[in-house]
Amino acid sequence: MCVRVFSFFFWFSFINYAFADRCAPAALVKPCVCTSNGADILLTCHNITKHTDLIDLIRRSEDYQFDYFLLKHSSIDFIPQQLITMKSFTSVRIIKSNLTDLFDEGSVKVESLEALILQTVSLKNGIRWEQFRNLQNLKRLIMKNVNVLALDDKFIDNMSRELEQLVLLRTNTSHINDNVFAKMSHLTDIIVQGNEITNLKRNMFPEISRTTNFFFEYASYYYYTFFSLTKLF
Repeated sequence: MCVRVFSFFFWFSFINYAFADRCAPAALVKPCVCTSNGADILLTCHNITKHTDLIDLIRRSEDYQFDYFLLKHSSIDFIPQQLITMKSFTSVRIIKSNLTDLFDEGSVKVESLEALILQTVSLKNGIRWEQFRNLQNLKRLIMKNVNVLALDDKFIDNMSRELEQLVLLRTNTSHINDNVFAKMSHLTDIIVQGNEITNLKRNMFPEISRTTNFFFEYASYYYYTFFSLTKLF
């Protein structure tokens, strides 16, 4: 009996240690914090005021990888693309923060990033779609309380063709170009709420579309007419 109890606690302690050990030591990720649930590793950065803090973190934690990056209540120039590529983040989420630009300029493909979520984010230079050019595997783009005035030619030219979900909530979007989603054959979810888009056209979408979740808050009349007449799906 004692052996069984000892064995149980040994393995319990070992598993806890192994999960905890997946995180980089606190000193290597300061001023950020690393947490893990055993399967995924989250790096949370709070009240960051210098993008150089993130660059220093890359250097110090060179032997460690992460899954999710959360930046909140911060004010910095930009998120270094090198942070995403070197640390292999699959998801980046920014909450209640101020940035000059979303990313710095870079030519390296950011292959790991699949999800980008912005909530109540102020971008001094606005959304610059050309900064998405390197995010070729981006599948989820969710923006809430962020100024996104238009989905224009720059959106078409630079957005990932792998995009599956696009959500714009209260983004002050007032214009969507023709053919805006025409080359996005994987797009299944399009939600535009709290914006000013009222006119939808068939040529905005692929000839054969996989979209199953479609909602434009102020275009309900066009929505039903659009689907009943064009047989989009």
